[in-house]
Order: sequence, then C-alpha cells, then structure tokens
Amino acid sequence: MSQTDSTDDAGAQGRTVVRLRTGLGAVKVAVVELWLVAFGLFSTVGYGVRDGFDRRPAVGVIYTAIVTLASFGAVAGGGTLLGVDLLGPRGVAAAVGFVTASTAGSVVLTDTANRDYRGYAARRLSLGTAADPTDKQQAATDAEAASTEAGESVGNGDAQSTATDDAGDDAGGTEEPAPDHSDPQRGSDAAGNSDGMSGQYVTAPPDIDFDDVAGFDDLKTELHERVIDPLEEPEKYEKYGLSVENGFLLYGPPGTGKTYISKALAGELAINYIGVKGSDIISKWLGEGTQNVAELFAEARDHQPCLIFVDEIDALTPERTSANQHQDQTQMVNQFLEEISDINESDADIVIVGATNRRDQIDNAMLRSGRLSVQIEVGKPGAKTRVAIFDVHLNAPRSADLDATEIAQQSTGLTAADMEQVATEAARSAMRREGKVTTADVSAAIDEVRN
Repeated sequence: MSQTDSTDDAGAQGRTVVRLRTGLGAVKVAVVELWLVAFGLFSTVGYGVRDGFDRRPAVGVIYTAIVTLASFGAVAGGGTLLGVDLLGPRGVAAAVGFVTASTAGSVVLTDTANRDYRGYAARRLSLGTAADPTDKQQAATDAEAASTEAGESVGNGDAQSTATDDAGDDAGGTEEPAPDHSDPQRGSDAAGNSDGMSGQYVTAPPDIDFDDVAGFDDLKTELHERVIDPLEEPEKYEKYGLSVENGFLLYGPPGTGKTYISKALAGELAINYIGVKGSDIISKWLGEGTQNVAELFAEARDHQPCLIFVDEIDALTPERTSANQHQDQTQMVNQFLEEISDINESDADIVIVGATNRRDQIDNAMLRSGRLSVQIEVGKPGAKTRVAIFDVHLNAPRSADLDATEIAQQSTGLTAADMEQVATEAARSAMRREGKVTTADVSAAIDEVRN
C-alpha cells in the first residue's frame, strides 16, 4: 500500500467521525426540543383543566372535552403517519390517559411548589457547618460564656429584670423570640418596628388621629358612624341590629391622602396597625403569595384589635377572569376572599381598608357585601381643605400678609400630597433668606409643584 492510499483512508475515517458527531448532536437537539414541547403541552393541558374547573364546573367539562378530542386527533394523525391504526379504542385511551396524567402532574407540581423547604435547608446547612469539631467546641464555649453573662446581668439589676418580664408578658413568657429571616422589604410599615410587636407586619397604634387630618369632614364623619361609634357605643348599635363595618375601599387619584387617613383611623381607635402594599405580598415564587396572605391575616388575628391597610390592592386582587392570569394568582385572590369572609363571619376585631386608584381592576367578588362593601371616593381636596392641609404642614415662621384666599385660588387641582410639598418648599424658600414665609413664597412653591 502506498503512502497516498494510507492518507486517503485516514481522511475518510476522519470524515466519518465528524459525520457521526454531527448526527449525534442533531439527535440530542431533536430529543431536547421534543421533550420541551411535550412538557409544555403536558403542563398547559394539566393547568388548563384545573383552571377551568376552578372557574366553573361547566367550563372545566367543556375545556376537558375539547382537549381530549384534540389529543385524540393528534394521536390518530400520528398513527396514520406511522402506519398504525389508532382510530379505535386505543386512540381514545391514549388521549384520555394524556389528559388525566397531565392533570395529575399539575397537582403534584403545585403541591411540590407550595411546600416549605426552609426547615429542611436549614437542617442541611447546620449539618454542613457543624462538621468541624473545632467549630462545635467554639460554639459550646460561646454559649457557656453568654449564659454566664446573662446570669450576672439578672443578679445585678431587679429593675432591668422586671422591665424584661413586663415586655414579655404578651408573648407568653420571657423566652427570646427567634430572629426574623423574612424579606426586609415586605411590609411597608413594619420595617424598623421597635414597639414590642413580635410580628412581621404589625406595628403599634399610630401616633396620629383625626385631629391631625385637615379637612375631609364627610369622610371622617362616615368612618365615625361605621367604625368608631359602633365600638364606643355597642349597645346603641346592637339595638338596631347594626355592627362595625369590617371592610372599606378608599379609591381616588394618587396623593389624595388615603394612606394617611387609614393611619389616622387606627390612631383614633388606638388599635394595632398593619400597612402593606399589594406588591409586598405577591411573589415570583409559586405559592408564596398565597402563603403571605395567610400569614398577614394570621398575624392580624394574633394582635386584635387591628386595622389592616392594603395599598394598591388592585395588584393583589386582580379580576380572576383575565385570560393572562396564572393559576397561582387565582389561588392568592381566593385566599384573600376567604380570609375577609372569615373575619366577617367570626366577628373578629379587625378592620380592613383597601386603597386603589384603579377600582375597575379589582375582582368583583372582593367588592360584594360582606367584604370591601363600603366604597368611599377620596377625591382631590376642596379649597378649604387645601388651605387646612397647608396650614397643618407649615411649621415655619409666617408673614402677616399670608393670604389664605389667594393660596386656595392658586392651588386649585392640587392633591393633599401636593399641598404638603407646597408647605415644605415655601418653608425652604423662607429659610434661604432667613425670613418668614410669605404669599410670594407659597405662589412660587405652587408653581414648582405643578411643574
């Protein structure tokens, strides 16, 4: 054999290897793509069947029948292409089996996603970090030292011990609570809570009341009649078969004072306060939003009497008939509806106030009687209220020529938040020249806020 023949054989073998590798790569890609398509169809069918039955049994039956017929058509078509007769009972069985298996698979996937694996993860982490005996010995030494210091502290001051015991009475003992590893961004008013509350969301009664709310006389009167007076004069209201309204929806443009009014209501009643936004509750993790809703209401029940304020409630309870809504969002809305209904049926000392500037985006079931049935519009303040809000927030020396009528006329269309900003900017202007706030300062501040 010549050297040329040997070279040709080697080249042919190399090309064969390349072709085999290319073919195997194509097969791998095809398998992955087919698996992804099959899994997508599997998941879509399973969640679709469950969602149909969650909405209405008739919808579920119709959807299941359509999917079964479509699956049968796909099976029969595949059989025709492969030369196998699947038009009879085999095809029907294959289609029904696919729909049943996909539905069962969606249940398993949802159950797996809803499980709380934090305890398991913590145990695994503790096992991993405690493997070093030196670390164990150091931890034991630190614990013994801490115990000794704690004993000395108790023996050195009776007053300190008494204060600690008093603070722990409501918690059922003096045992130090476990550290909170929750999301620090969750609960817009719970962050930095130092009022003795052990919860993740709850805070002590706000230090403002209706005396701090300028204007809004009609709204304050209605809240008095529906919430405050029934609590202060229960016999009078029971005589007429009336009780405290548990659910309110405050709707109107942004910046009109809905959050401030809810805090003032809790302060007027001197009850615990929970303030959250809808975006604080929803989560990208499957099932966590529903769990957050349950935890929120459980905490409110543990700290009764309590007022729950949910800002941007439209984000938390969107209309469930939306075609783009995921099954997890539907479950979260259902959980919220169940919690509110339970509060009304059990006569719990909990008041729920929702706020939104998009009332049309809220699920209709949330607005029916027994839930957020009292809907109050909080519009832009009138002239008298705008001046009163400005007066409350202006904590600076004032000139004698400060004209309330001119301020009212110039501020037409501004919200409560705008008037607070006007007061701040007017005071800043006066501070620059170290003088008193004048009407000119206020006019300039109004122009700045408008622009």
